[in-house]
Amino acid sequence: MITKEQYINKAMEFLGVTEGTYKHKTIVKAYNSIKPLPRGYKLTMYDSWCAGFVSAIASLAGFGQEFPYECGAQKMTEKAQKMKLWAQVKSPKVGWLCVYDWQKDGHADHVGIVTEVTAKQIKVIEGNYNDSVKIRTIKKDAPTIKGYIALRFKESALKSDNDIAKEVIKGLWGNGEERKKKLKKAGYDPVQVQKLVNKMM
Repeated sequence: MITKEQYINKAMEFLGVTEGTYKHKTIVKAYNSIKPLPRGYKLTMYDSWCAGFVSAIASLAGFGQEFPYECGAQKMTEKAQKMKLWAQVKSPKVGWLCVYDWQKDGHADHVGIVTEVTAKQIKVIEGNYNDSVKIRTIKKDAPTIKGYIALRFKESALKSDNDIAKEVIKGLWGNGEERKKKLKKAGYDPVQVQKLVNKMM
């Protein structure tokens, strides 16, 4: 089991990746390395890859067998329901999977990872969003949201970004690229921390 930060940070490493590129191939390869391979089907570079993306990221992040690995959103939803991970709620938690039903016919069409939750909206990082890895901002009450896959994570041992920013100012995390690498490896967002450092300075 991993933390939600580990899962989201791994997904963010692929933000901006477009279909047909080397990094897209990395996603496909990571999915096809899952054992046992769901339904025995190998994902190709030409398949729809939203479910393949969230599954590949889970595998790369070291999620383990508590994830409903699949290459199709509908099959993933069915698997999540059997695993008692399905949730139809007004507000999801960060790290959950958002499942969409574009046609509003009860069939799951698309899936992504919830990265942020506000009073009225959520942000979701998705593979195969216009053939890319992008972040979608959508209202919580959007009729195209079918429900959520309530992934279970271990509790995070991370400090607040505020506390980390103070440590950065004290010089505890080094400088430049070294600092960015250390922060990222520890599960923090270097850009967000830098913004706080700039404010404090």
